[in-house]
Amino acid sequence: MAYIVQSAFLEAIFRSLLPATVELLLDELRLTEELKKELESLTTDVSILQAYLRDAVQKQQTSEVVRLWLSNLQDIAYDANDLLDECELERQREKVIRLARLRNSLSVINPKRSMFIHEISGRVTSLKMKMEEIKKQRVDFGLQPVQERLHITSNQSSSLEPPLILGRDDDKRRIKDLLLRPNVAGESNTSVLCIVGIGGLGKTALAQHVYNDDHVKQSFTLKSWVHVSQDFKEEKLTKDILESIDGSSQTSASLNNLQIDLLNKLSGMKYLIVLDEVWIEDWRQWYKFKIPLLQGAVGSKILVTARNIEVAKAIGASTIYPLKPIGEQDCWSLFCYYMAQQNPWIDVNDLGGFSGVIAQKCDGLPSAAADLAFRLCQEPDRSRWSSILNTENLQNSDSSRADLSYQLLPSQHKQCFSFCSLFPNGFQFDKEELINLWMAQNFIQCSDDQRMEDVGSGYFDFLERRSLFQYSRFDRKRNRPKYIIHSSIHNFARYVSKGECINIKPGQRIGKARHLSLTCQEAGTDLTIDFFSDQLKGVYTLVVFGESLATLPDDFIRKFENLRALDLSNTILQKLPDSINYLNHLRCLQLRGTKIRRLPDAIGELYLLQTLGLGNCYMLEKLPKGIKYLQKLRHIDLHWDDDSMLMMAQEDISWSLMGRHSLKYMPPEIGLLIELQTLSRFVVGEKSGCGVEELENLNQLHGELLISNLHLVKRSEEATKAKIKAKKLLQCLELHWDAMGTKL
Repeated sequence: MAYIVQSAFLEAIFRSLLPATVELLLDELRLTEELKKELESLTTDVSILQAYLRDAVQKQQTSEVVRLWLSNLQDIAYDANDLLDECELERQREKVIRLARLRNSLSVINPKRSMFIHEISGRVTSLKMKMEEIKKQRVDFGLQPVQERLHITSNQSSSLEPPLILGRDDDKRRIKDLLLRPNVAGESNTSVLCIVGIGGLGKTALAQHVYNDDHVKQSFTLKSWVHVSQDFKEEKLTKDILESIDGSSQTSASLNNLQIDLLNKLSGMKYLIVLDEVWIEDWRQWYKFKIPLLQGAVGSKILVTARNIEVAKAIGASTIYPLKPIGEQDCWSLFCYYMAQQNPWIDVNDLGGFSGVIAQKCDGLPSAAADLAFRLCQEPDRSRWSSILNTENLQNSDSSRADLSYQLLPSQHKQCFSFCSLFPNGFQFDKEELINLWMAQNFIQCSDDQRMEDVGSGYFDFLERRSLFQYSRFDRKRNRPKYIIHSSIHNFARYVSKGECINIKPGQRIGKARHLSLTCQEAGTDLTIDFFSDQLKGVYTLVVFGESLATLPDDFIRKFENLRALDLSNTILQKLPDSINYLNHLRCLQLRGTKIRRLPDAIGELYLLQTLGLGNCYMLEKLPKGIKYLQKLRHIDLHWDDDSMLMMAQEDISWSLMGRHSLKYMPPEIGLLIELQTLSRFVVGEKSGCGVEELENLNQLHGELLISNLHLVKRSEEATKAKIKAKKLLQCLELHWDAMGTKL
């Protein structure tokens, strides 16, 4: 039986194949007229079939032949996408050859040109034959064209502030009083307060408002927020609290060592720790976990949110605070707020006729007010609102509310959300790094005057506002937040991405999937997957989780010929094979936190690469000289947590630790990469093309830039030529003169 085809991913592939998308590509490639016409005809067929997708996706639920038709169409679409990617690769190869001619004054030819034309011609002919059969079957199966409904989106950016709460002033005041009241005689230094209530009442939002209250901030020396969810493991939770306190990555493996570290952090400190969404009911787990929490100063508090009063009993809460539904007027006000957020042009005064039924429908649940606002905002015909209100059931499980939010998303947002099922349950992720993965898959659609990262940020904020993503903690070392997906919503993401995204373990045979995550848990794991699977060549994403990955086999690389994103971050990997150039479709290569010393020169042949993540690669000695030819490169992440002035100021780290990294200079002529948006670090070198003046034309840099080895700049003209003042998009600039930490 064929897999249920998920429309979001298929529609994304179709968008990349539309005639308007590929017209410029074909013009620049200088193909033969015959081949160009064949490609244009293929993309026209795609445009025609796109209108039938939504009808086929619905009918596949009850028709096996339609499901098989969709599966075949999906394979053809991916094959066509791979073909056009080969065209894009050839275009970039031509650009590099022209650049080499200019830089070296040599007559350089492209020996692969004739081979490329011959291969592409054969593949186009084969695809055209398959497409004709698909078009014929479309008629046989009675499929009808259906246009996607226009979705109204808001450009309003998200904020780290907790979501709006109404009708909770008394609750907030009472919880604050409980947290701030002085201890009574005989009471232990640390007490536990548990907010209990059903899902959708706004327990997390209320706790966030209390946590961020100025008076609360001033009353506790140390604060920590950790999302717990259903997976209560003492080691993980202790590690998460440590990371939340100081932003440091914890390497201790045993619970005993972690608890000693936490005890040292908390000893004598008046702290507030929030444990959000706790599900534990075994008191023995809690008592084992809480040992280091007992050493805080008088007045320390643990604030817990939970759905079940049995949790409060299991953790021995000294105070249980049952949260009640909000009033109908507050529900109505919240509904109007979310309607205005979704559609700023709407006049909420015109909605008064629906106020009674909407407030009653919400039944005191803030999340229901949000869900209903999002639902009705997608239906411009208000004559249908009454029927919707009569049929919608909002008092539902988390997964049902996630289903409602998901179904109302535009297709490009659906695929971005579904893609996150690759993350393990409870995984804390970084917004910018996720956007880079989306970019690698061409999920982000933007016009010529839009920055891809900004549009991706809008996608992310859109999903966060619908509670599909949730703020988890602030990473002080990166100076940006971490996010998480609630376990029930994560389960839903896995459901809607089935057949596209899959998580496996080493040695496990994979099924049909385009996006793959691999969890390595045993020490010294080699990256082994069933090499006999014919599905590997179709994989677009491979993300590895777990520190234990030691080697990347050469033959492994050759199996993933169409890979767009490879993330090997935070493993003990020390070397990439020279065969990395076989991954010539790669857009995102993440090696953060690995033991990599050198990158193979073959990296310089990854002409489509957009993101090169080398954050916290302290052993990295040099970058490949061919990196200057990667004209599509937008991000080179060289941020190192333990080499930041900002972090040293916050953590009181000795300046003698400066310069412990191994990178001594930048590769020559990195200034040719004028599309760079991120270059976290520039190490001035003495060789030609490695000086600070290479920064001259890199005026699109965002975020942070640390320039080191400035003592090697001998003339003021060199510094002036770097045009630092022109880097107006930078948020943080650090200047280091030598390895001893002499600074500005």
